[in-house]
Amino acid sequence: MQELGAVYETMGDLDKARQYYADSLALRQAINNRQGVIASLIVLGALDSRLKAYGQARESLHKALELAEQAQAKLKMLRICQLLARLYKACQDPWKALQYFEQYIALKEEISGEQNATQIKNIKTLFDLEKAQKEAEIERLQHVELKQAYERIESQNNNILDSLLYAKRIQEALLPSLQELTNYTEQAFIFFKPKDIVSGDFYWVHHTGNQLVLAAVDCTGHGVPGAFMSLVANDLLNDIILTQHLCRPDLILNALHLGIRKLLKQEETQNRDGMDMALLAIDETHQKVQFAGARNPLWYVSDGQLTEIKGDRMSIGGEQREQERKFTNHVIPTAQIKDTTSFYLFSDGFQDQFGGLAGKKFGKTQLRDLLVKIYRQPLDEQRQILLENFEKWIVEAQEKQIDDMLFIGLRLK
Repeated sequence: MQELGAVYETMGDLDKARQYYADSLALRQAINNRQGVIASLIVLGALDSRLKAYGQARESLHKALELAEQAQAKLKMLRICQLLARLYKACQDPWKALQYFEQYIALKEEISGEQNATQIKNIKTLFDLEKAQKEAEIERLQHVELKQAYERIESQNNNILDSLLYAKRIQEALLPSLQELTNYTEQAFIFFKPKDIVSGDFYWVHHTGNQLVLAAVDCTGHGVPGAFMSLVANDLLNDIILTQHLCRPDLILNALHLGIRKLLKQEETQNRDGMDMALLAIDETHQKVQFAGARNPLWYVSDGQLTEIKGDRMSIGGEQREQERKFTNHVIPTAQIKDTTSFYLFSDGFQDQFGGLAGKKFGKTQLRDLLVKIYRQPLDEQRQILLENFEKWIVEAQEKQIDDMLFIGLRLK
């Protein structure tokens, strides 16, 4: 029933949607499905907030929060606190809104910490297993000189691997989770596949006020050099958006370009490092979607047609021969955005990959055709299809991955 409610809500029939949500809640209460009850209360609270039935919304969300706290369902608690903060803001109760916003931030940090701890534990387990296997192999070696030589090489490799794995943990800790993106979009996927252990590609997500900012970034190089550049770019984006409060895509790219040039002293040295990127800003209040790109485009597919908004033909940072570098801001008409419209931001790793029976690049045309074919499918299924196509492509030609790969897809609420 909740699925039917979601369908009617998407169609704009909010009264019918609420009826199905309420029926779903009653059924889940009858069978004592606690997680289901919490989920139904959340959608009821969110819908009543849209209908400005603030009293009913408050009742549903507070009951949902009570049950979620008892069940330690932290992701649901995160969503409820976010909705309550918005609700009390709409009711002009700033202190209550601030209280729940602070609880939302604390939960978000707690969940992020737990996820990072789990990732580190998994990496350590894998590393310990590989280390044990290599030690067993060394013990089987009978030739003393060969064993000593192997131990020296192994020690050097382990030192390098330890450093790379440590760098990987740092880089992964800075990357947003898929949950942070799906909190503010209808559906989304992130296809992130470094060529080496660490990556020069990275993505950046932040929700500030009523605006979601999403960036797909391709830094100069890959591996360790690319990873260093990704840390620099990540810090600059944090400063530009979180401290300077810039939200318009072209202004963000302009500021990022100046920041890279200054930080790497590119006017004084021979350093020419930089990055290409695609940056999307979604204004939830005014339903406005804006885009700016440094070489990399935005693609979106609607009604079977793929539209490309090209990025400017210049990178962030690097050599600047022109007197001033300014990027272009694009506003996507809301009339072109449907419920099934899928947006895509990506680096060039996928389309530049060699493979297939002829050993050629995958190419832009083949990638466009694939997206038009699959764009109506759920976003997690689209990610799986892209992964399968990539793996088949390189296996057919017995090729190796040649570059970092980043592909992001999303649909708007």
